[in-house]
Amino acid sequence: MQYPRGNAVAVGLTDTCPADSIDLARHAQANGAAGALCAVPYYFPNTRDGIVGYLEQINAVLEIDLVLYDNPVSTKTVLAV
Repeated sequence: MQYPRGNAVAVGLTDTCPADSIDLARHAQANGAAGALCAVPYYFPNTRDGIVGYLEQINAVLEIDLVLYDNPVSTKTVLAV
């Protein structure tokens, strides 16, 4: 399904597995999404290096914008500026 021109859609793709998030990101991009909305993994404890590595893996395959979704209630991770 292609999205109509003029409508920007960001698709949420957060998963605990980077490979699954990458598959979702590629699918969203191939089907016309303007951005990929991604929170940090939500099941395992997060570290700064782990978060950066997770997001870098996803961003490396995208030509669309990667949008960080900060959701500390669900992810149990507080992100500081």
